[in-house]
This record gives sequence, C-alpha cells and structure tokens, in this order.
Amino acid sequence: MSAPRVFAGMFVTIIVFAIVTYSMSGSLVMTVLESIAAAILLQLGYFICVGFMVWKQAKRAAKRGESEAISAEGARDEKRAHLPGAPFNQSGPLGH
Repeated sequence: MSAPRVFAGMFVTIIVFAIVTYSMSGSLVMTVLESIAAAILLQLGYFICVGFMVWKQAKRAAKRGESEAISAEGARDEKRAHLPGAPFNQSGPLGH
C-alpha cells in the first residue's frame, strides 16, 4: 500500500473519530485533544509497522546474501580444485 493512500485513510479515520467524539461528548476542546491523541497513535502504529517490514526484509536479504556467499565460496573452492598444482610464476608444460 502506498504512503499517500495510508495517509488519506488515516485522515478519514481521524475525521470520523472527531465527529463521533464530538457527538458523544459535545465538547470541542475534548474532541480536538482526543483527535490529536488518536492521530499520534495512528502515526506511531504506522511507523512501527513500516519499521517491522523493513527489519523483516533486511533479515531476509541478509539470509539470502549469506546463502549466496556460501554457494559462491563453494564454487570458488570447486574451481581451485581444477587448477594445476604449479604456482603461476613457474614455467608450465609449454616451457614459457
């Protein structure tokens, strides 16, 4: 879900909350204070949810990177097994 859509949903939620609060209490001051508190709680919940999703994705990416590093290391070891035993600075079978 995109951020503008989330913010629009939060705005509509706060407006509905304010209307219901005002109709129940009849106090404008109480409605404003409770609506501000509700907006802060909604933002906090949104922040926590986004933080959790980022953390989960980072954990998944680290796990994937770890497995890729292990498979790359195995491929490197496999390539080394096929190399000739002579160091590169010694002459090879062609006599160079």
